[in-house]
Amino acid sequence: MKPLLRAIHAATLLALFAAAVPSCVRAADTALPPEAQEAMARGLAAARQQEWPLAIKHLTEARKIAPTDPQVAFNLALACDKAGSRELLAITLYRTYLAGAPEAANANQVGQRILELEVQTEAGVAKLIRKIKEMVAALPEGAAMINRDSTDSFLSYAESQMGDFEGALKTAALLADSKSRDTAYWYAASRQVEHGELEDSARTLSKVANKQDSDVQGNISSIYDGIFEGQLSIGNLVGAKEIIAQMPWDNRKTTAYQSLIDALVKVRVFKEATDTVALLPEEKRLSSLKKIARTQWERGDRSGCFQALLLARKVAAGLSDEVKRFEALLDVAEEHRSFRDKAGVLELVEQAKSSVSKIPDDQMRQLSRFCAWAGDLKEAKRLAELIPDTDESRKGKWKWWAYLWIAASQAAAGEKNAARETVAMMMSSFPEVQNDRPGSESFYLANALAAVDLDEQLRLLLAGTAWKIDQMKALSLMNFIYPAQADRDAALQVLRQVKDMALKLSDKGQGLSLLANVAMFCIFNGNTREAQDTMSQALALSLDVPEDKTKDLYLGAISGYQSKLGDVEGAVGTAARIADAERRDYAYRRILEAYVSTGDITKVRSTIGRLSKKDSAGATYYDSMADIHAARKEFKEAAKARLSAKLLRGIPAGFDECKAWSAMADRCLANRVFSDFQGYWEGYTTEHKHMPPGFLIDGLRDSVFEMAKFYRELRNEEKKWQANRSWRQQCLAEK
Repeated sequence: MKPLLRAIHAATLLALFAAAVPSCVRAADTALPPEAQEAMARGLAAARQQEWPLAIKHLTEARKIAPTDPQVAFNLALACDKAGSRELLAITLYRTYLAGAPEAANANQVGQRILELEVQTEAGVAKLIRKIKEMVAALPEGAAMINRDSTDSFLSYAESQMGDFEGALKTAALLADSKSRDTAYWYAASRQVEHGELEDSARTLSKVANKQDSDVQGNISSIYDGIFEGQLSIGNLVGAKEIIAQMPWDNRKTTAYQSLIDALVKVRVFKEATDTVALLPEEKRLSSLKKIARTQWERGDRSGCFQALLLARKVAAGLSDEVKRFEALLDVAEEHRSFRDKAGVLELVEQAKSSVSKIPDDQMRQLSRFCAWAGDLKEAKRLAELIPDTDESRKGKWKWWAYLWIAASQAAAGEKNAARETVAMMMSSFPEVQNDRPGSESFYLANALAAVDLDEQLRLLLAGTAWKIDQMKALSLMNFIYPAQADRDAALQVLRQVKDMALKLSDKGQGLSLLANVAMFCIFNGNTREAQDTMSQALALSLDVPEDKTKDLYLGAISGYQSKLGDVEGAVGTAARIADAERRDYAYRRILEAYVSTGDITKVRSTIGRLSKKDSAGATYYDSMADIHAARKEFKEAAKARLSAKLLRGIPAGFDECKAWSAMADRCLANRVFSDFQGYWEGYTTEHKHMPPGFLIDGLRDSVFEMAKFYRELRNEEKKWQANRSWRQQCLAEK
């Protein structure tokens, strides 16, 4: 090092030392174990005498006792820096210090010194690579123990590690062996993805000659995935689609196209999403089109919804397997039914019937159900009669269920006499249902009897149960008539009838139950205002309901609905009225989910304070959210959630970062990749000067690769924690 530069370097380090040592010593005296205090004192005494190797020895002993103590880390980093030949180790120790003491007075100076050391490291590795290349070029033909391809491979890897992709690709091009050349190319491409150079990475991958080589397939696949996910994360959906087309494996293409469709739907680019469905295999298209249709419906685009369902119908009709085609058409019919499209349901039923040579016996009742719901009761009855009388059909009561749906549609259409006849026929044909109590069939039979006012038969069926006729009549409207209504307005009127009946019931607990269920149906069907009105009525009614577990159950449900509709404060108030501590905590935990999803750490803390069991539930939810974000490749959101969880558990904000950098320092020491590059070169060549040049090159080559690899890991670690720091500052500001 030149005298002037050495003087500047020393002045910089002395300024750092002067800024930090007094506070470091005081902190160490009060916080460190006695053994560490003694080692620290010896190390500082040696440092004052500029005995750097001795200072490093004693400070290393202190660090063994207190590996994450920021004061120990700083003083050891400073000693390593002053001693020289330990740039990478000094960087990791300085990082440990800043992670543990982010508000230190000399933080900016230390950060600047880290940048200088990193630049010094990059320049040193580049210089060492150039020297090795010069040595290789100077070797005589047939020099002993030198594999030029192996050396060039390692040098290309090292250049990729350091981010010198132009150099890495030039070195890779020198490789004579095609497999080694391909490996160097995919290695460079993978590092380019890390640097966010997605388009360059794709171009580098295109240089790989044999992408089907089993030794590189997995790596190439992961690189394509990385490029694709990177394009998605920055919103470059066009670029994401282009990279899928370059993927050499169909199964990966399918998964990527499905992810792209989800991303397009999320940003409401429905036409592009629909066009992309055509690129999926035939059997994968239906589910994506249904998702597109439902999202458009929720956004109020009914025309777009039915256009997507029309495409879904074409996809279903185009399936080659007869049974799969039939089932797919009925699947689309169910979507039309959920959107209350009678005409669409009937068209699909006819299309399904004509798509098979023989209708499957176990599907006849589904066809009958669709026809009954859409108002074609004649066809529904005809199909019900075609259900075969087999052991399987009687065991599953296929015909009984078909006639139940017919009776429901008759009652919903106001054809009460016809519905009574159908119910009477069901009872005579399947007498075992009346005796099978409790059971789903007997419960629905009770609903049917209540709906058509067959009170005497209903009274007999309910004998010995806790149900009363007025309760069952209200239930029948909700469970029997409401689902059979094909008209949205008529369905809403049925729910309003249920509300009126619920408010008049003598059993207020049953009334509360009905109102909670009406609110749920209203939310499901997008009737937000009706749902809110219903919940207000339910909460008012609950004041007259005795305190018991049933009341708590429905108050908990209402609290959940309020939270779902965005009235989180209302949900908190409702949860507070729940008497049972365990169920109340359950309601608060759902509220925590809402606050976690919005990142409101202040509200999370206040809600945790309401829990009867202080079990860091908020932290648990943040951990869960972090897992969800990580699975979606939303790494910044995952980092934020994970940090919030730690804050709620009382873990210091920089604790994990401090541990991570301390571990990096340990690895640096274990692998001995901390040397000064000029000094390393001179020392190594002097020590091994008696060896053949080929051996010397091999040793230098391996070492420079390890140095470059460690430097890349160091930089990646820094990027990760840099992202976390911004979230940490936000969370700490809200604390």
